[in-house]
Amino acid sequence: EDVNSYLASSDFAAELASQQATKLDTAKAIRRVLVDERPTTFEDCIIWARLKFEDLFANQIKQLLHNFPEDQVTSSGTKFWSGSKRCPKAQPFDLDAKCEDAEMRNCFDF
Repeated sequence: EDVNSYLASSDFAAELASQQATKLDTAKAIRRVLVDERPTTFEDCIIWARLKFEDLFANQIKQLLHNFPEDQVTSSGTKFWSGSKRCPKAQPFDLDAKCEDAEMRNCFDF
């Protein structure tokens, strides 16, 4: 999100200045994404997209389910994962799955 703001905003320096204690962390994150970890070849893009998929659709879901298991109940006794909150499922990477192929392609605008 910070990188997108940096790229889109003509006055990002002022936005950054308004941050209280996170200026340095934000600047370091932007540098990491745009300089240090920037894919430079097609193969790098594939690796980046694959790792991004793993982070978004497996690791973050597993962490969420660790914090809020499928059988979690709220203090009022109702199931946490109910109503509009459906329990997610971590998706292992499968190169043959069509949705993942599309997701990988979307990462670098085929």
